[in-house]
Amino acid sequence: MNPKGQYHCPEWEVVCPFFIKEETTMEMNQYELANAKRLIDGYYLTSPSKPGTNADEFERAKRECVSILEKQLNNVKSLSVNQFFAKPK
Repeated sequence: MNPKGQYHCPEWEVVCPFFIKEETTMEMNQYELANAKRLIDGYYLTSPSKPGTNADEFERAKRECVSILEKQLNNVKSLSVNQFFAKPK
């Protein structure tokens, strides 16, 4: 399989279009899309000293954003009632 998720047919020396792995994307309305873009944009930084493509930087930013959001979600899930109502020390 190549990086695009396509299977190579060695006998034909072409990429078989019927083996192309489809990306599944969730349908988003304009507000959900804008929110997702804003979240990722907070981690999207390009550096002249570190060459890379925009797509590489986007994927890195998306991974970092998802990682932070998962950690926040786990924190919320593990919060107890007592912790919520406790006065800060």
